[in-house]
Amino acid sequence: MILFICNTPFQVMNALNIINDRLQDEKIDMYITDGASQNYDIYGKLKELNIFHKIYFIKFKELQASLGTNKLFNYVRRTISVFQNEKYYKKMCDDFNVISIYDKIYAELPDYKLQIIYTYQSRYNPNVEVLLYEDGVASYSFIDAVRNRSFLKQKLHKLFFGDKLDTGLKGMLLYKPEFINNIGLFPIEKIHAIDKSNTRLKNFYNSIFQFKDDYLLPFHQKKYIYFDQPFGNKEIDLESEGILEIILSHNERDNTIIKLHPRTSEHRYDNQCTISNDPISFEIIELNADIDNMALISVFSTACLNPKIIFDEEPYVILLFKLVDITRLSHVNEQTFDIVYRVRDSYKNPNKFFIPETIQELKQILTSLK
Repeated sequence: MILFICNTPFQVMNALNIINDRLQDEKIDMYITDGASQNYDIYGKLKELNIFHKIYFIKFKELQASLGTNKLFNYVRRTISVFQNEKYYKKMCDDFNVISIYDKIYAELPDYKLQIIYTYQSRYNPNVEVLLYEDGVASYSFIDAVRNRSFLKQKLHKLFFGDKLDTGLKGMLLYKPEFINNIGLFPIEKIHAIDKSNTRLKNFYNSIFQFKDDYLLPFHQKKYIYFDQPFGNKEIDLESEGILEIILSHNERDNTIIKLHPRTSEHRYDNQCTISNDPISFEIIELNADIDNMALISVFSTACLNPKIIFDEEPYVILLFKLVDITRLSHVNEQTFDIVYRVRDSYKNPNKFFIPETIQELKQILTSLK
């Protein structure tokens, strides 16, 4: 029996593609967490369609919030919760009558939630396997992060969490395995790209994510889509807003639309240009639109890379991370950007992919796209 764990609509989309691609005859349960505002509606739609053996909505945010913001206390509480996995598993899943035991668990990354679930599951099935599946940029930087973990971090990780999950981790499923320098850590299998020409599949996704044609209207006759990213760092946020203003000033504002991040206030960019804050991921918009001649712009958003990774499409892309230094964020370093260069180098037409190093270069790129 198989379990899929999904925290975001994007993960649900990829999970469904994997199931359609290779697991149609398997008995499958799904956990959808409260990690995104749309998730409960998606859970309800999937439950209504009755395509899983069982599907559950699990409450992870409250448990995560209970850890607090202090890093040391957070780490200690996480450790306690992993050791007391049955208590915390049931706390997440308080509406379960019985917790099923699985042979395989598919999850996006080995996070705290998966530590609890896997530790509990392995008590009853020591042979349970964990397979990680596509989650955009984070998936492609995961192996490098593990490989470059310091000796101290490795020892602390083993001391607090043991090596059970590392032992249970049996592979990854990615759209672009060739983007990873695996060096034999574990098998990586390829997921087939989502076929936008498959009307049956498109209608299936549209039904689950409750797509409406009205969601496309703000994007009509737009050349540029700017993907907002709330970095949680005042200096970086201000710098990215300054770059956005340069872009808007250089082009007619009527040609640009800002796609808001779900965590961003809907009033952040009031009166600057057209705003899209519809509760639907951009991947579903792209599934229903022709974006080949559009330019996707962001500091460093997965949404700019996913068209090539998931659909094997090549819109124009402008990434601004050399103009806004986000390596000031603790979880970002130069290796974080490796995936960008791999995507760029995979373009059949690399002249559609830009990483400007100066404001003047950015302006020249915008002029060339007019």
